[in-house]
Amino acid sequence: VSCALANHDGRRVGVRTHDAGHHGSIGNAKPLNAVHLQSGINHRHLVYAHLAATGEVEIAGTKVKLVQETDYPWSGRVRLTVSPAKRTKFTLKVRVPGWARGQVLPSDLYAYTESVASDWSVRVGGVAATHATEQGYVTITTEWRPGSVVELDFPMEPRRVHGNAKIAATRGQVAFERGPLVYCFEQSDQPLPAAVPATAKVEAKARLDLLGGVTVLKVGTATAIPYFAWNNRGLAPMTVWVPEAAAP
Repeated sequence: VSCALANHDGRRVGVRTHDAGHHGSIGNAKPLNAVHLQSGINHRHLVYAHLAATGEVEIAGTKVKLVQETDYPWSGRVRLTVSPAKRTKFTLKVRVPGWARGQVLPSDLYAYTESVASDWSVRVGGVAATHATEQGYVTITTEWRPGSVVELDFPMEPRRVHGNAKIAATRGQVAFERGPLVYCFEQSDQPLPAAVPATAKVEAKARLDLLGGVTVLKVGTATAIPYFAWNNRGLAPMTVWVPEAAAP
């Protein structure tokens, strides 16, 4: 989750997450592990944190501290505590991930089988706020006071992904995502599936005993693990894409 700040007069300053690696194909995950602090144009700092992040910026002479608490990417619940040194009115822009808006990527390269946005929500001080987004951001303008809380909830239902019909390599195949993570099948868990039925049930299951603690997907009788975690149990074949068997 990333966010940007603006003075009430519209001048932008910001605090936003910075991806350690950007993926251009469905075979890489985008972990949240850095915070980019930006105040004005020429003043920038880069602070690394593990998932939960803390940052501080100055807006119209007032210092504002943001603390992010989350179990992302396993949970879509995010809590942002906004604490200006004194009551101050400004705009907070929080990025809504593309996957929560029904997009695998901002192109037609890949698409979810059901390309609908998840039923995400944002609350400010416990009160539901607008869902309207602009260029991927939800905008919150209010008079903030120390300890103000913004809560976001991005439901993480497993989703099937298909490639553009013009991509021969993925034609007739399916891949799986949950939230921001791409999943894969590794032979360490079972023989690689020859095919996955289009009607196969897909469920998320927390496995604290596996690979340091991950959420796996049960796809029919097969187990899929997060792509970033493969190749940690010895050499074994792996695949992201598997043939999809048509429903009878």
